[in-house]
Amino acid sequence: MTELPIIKKDENLRMLCRSMKFKHALLLGLLVLSVFMLPAASGQVTQKTFVILYDQSHGQYFTKDNMTTVFNNFKQIETKFNIKIELRTLNTSFNFTNLQGVDLLIVSNPSENATLSATEKSALANYASNGGSTLYLGNPYSFNNKISSHPRIINEMMNLNLQSRADFVTRDATKPNVGTVMIDDFNNKGNISYLTFKRDTITPESLVSGVKNISQVVFYGTGVLDKNSIASNIKQVVYGNTSSTAYLVTGNYTLTATAELFHWFVGKSYANSRSLSIGSTIMFSDMFVNNNKTLGKWINQGDNLGFFINTVTWLLKIIPQQNNAPIINQSFQFFIEFNLMVSIIAALLFVLLVVSVLVFSKKMSFADVFKVRVEKVGYGKSRSRGKTSEGSDESTPTKKERTKKRRKRKSAR
Repeated sequence: MTELPIIKKDENLRMLCRSMKFKHALLLGLLVLSVFMLPAASGQVTQKTFVILYDQSHGQYFTKDNMTTVFNNFKQIETKFNIKIELRTLNTSFNFTNLQGVDLLIVSNPSENATLSATEKSALANYASNGGSTLYLGNPYSFNNKISSHPRIINEMMNLNLQSRADFVTRDATKPNVGTVMIDDFNNKGNISYLTFKRDTITPESLVSGVKNISQVVFYGTGVLDKNSIASNIKQVVYGNTSSTAYLVTGNYTLTATAELFHWFVGKSYANSRSLSIGSTIMFSDMFVNNNKTLGKWINQGDNLGFFINTVTWLLKIIPQQNNAPIINQSFQFFIEFNLMVSIIAALLFVLLVVSVLVFSKKMSFADVFKVRVEKVGYGKSRSRGKTSEGSDESTPTKKERTKKRRKRKSAR
């Protein structure tokens, strides 16, 4: 049977010290690894990116340049929820490729001659079925044809599968591309077409207090009809209710006959996506309210900016929050699921490195790493004879020799 090496007292002491240094070095290495890796885990969780696509491919008058204020204020959402928002513009028709990876598609009032192809309808339906949300912005009827409502193709979009299932109100069935304007003789801001809606007209609560606290919005737009609120796949319906004194008119302020209840916005929430239709693009734009610019921009009227921010946050499914746990808990969860494994691998590599250094420097052998037997000098029967720790050639005395020495000492006394 192979003999195990004997480590004598001083050699054992050196090995013990060596072992203690090794343990301290290992502990220090693991501590350094955990300090560097935990912030990395936190950073990956808290920097989630949402992609918003703004459509400019259907002849819209209100391009990104006319909506600068609302888009610049996406920073409020990023700061509050510790996320990133990537804003893109679309200048070509919808297809499966340019809608891929998008979290929210915003479509504002199209031009009078805009068209919608079968390919675009298919791409839009596929986008929604994969969890993409949509925001549709209409406009009021106006003598200025650039900003006037042209609801035909946007109404087609809104009635596809998993969309808001709503219509922007048209003049009548024979004029599907001629819109209307909402009027209220009592609830307005100095102009019967500039309506005021207070927070109690808005449901749910997350749209009035999700990010910004909403008191009142100023609206200039068309009515929105809810076409379907009872489908089995609809999880929630959201509304912007109008007052009983509101009505719709078209050219030359001709009253539009509609027996249906209309709203100023309608939205639907599905299992994986959300869609919302608001009867105005102008109210969120940088367009001035009056020609001499004394009343300021539409986006700065009432809490229009705050409502838009809340709407975008709701459509991104950030509010209402499904999990109220603080973000740091998510970081630890990510650390446990991924970085702990990395830490273990790094620790094993560190141990291997230290052992390799000791072995190649000849301070340890592979046998010393895995199995060591310690035997104190002068006790028990030795299985091996060799040099002592001082380097002399003396052998360990046998039991017979020790007995002989004791007798000599007794006789001398």
